[in-house]
Formats: sequence, C-alpha cells, structure tokens
Amino acid sequence: MATQILMPLHTYPNGNSSNIAAQVGTVARHLGAAVHGLVLERHLPTPTHLVADR
Repeated sequence: MATQILMPLHTYPNGNSSNIAAQVGTVARHLGAAVHGLVLERHLPTPTHLVADR
C-alpha cells in the first residue's frame, strides 16, 4: 500500500504558512508518498442580539 499524506489547509484564525506546500512536498518526496489536500474555510455568522432587533 502506498504512503499517503493529508495536508489540511485552513484560513482561520491565522492561515497556514506560505511555504507549507514546499515543506509537505519535501517530506512526501522523502517518503515516496502521495499528497492529498483538504481546504478548510470557516465562516462565522455575524453576532446578533435579540434585544437589538426590536
């Protein structure tokens, strides 16, 4: 079975380092692994207050 690496990328609160792809590529090449990416983007709803709507 081939080695696989899952690379999660996120945007909140601070995104991944800009050189993450190079770092993961180096590790994957060393291990002879395939890389799979998972992009996570978090959307937070605007806070509301029940009394403010009246």
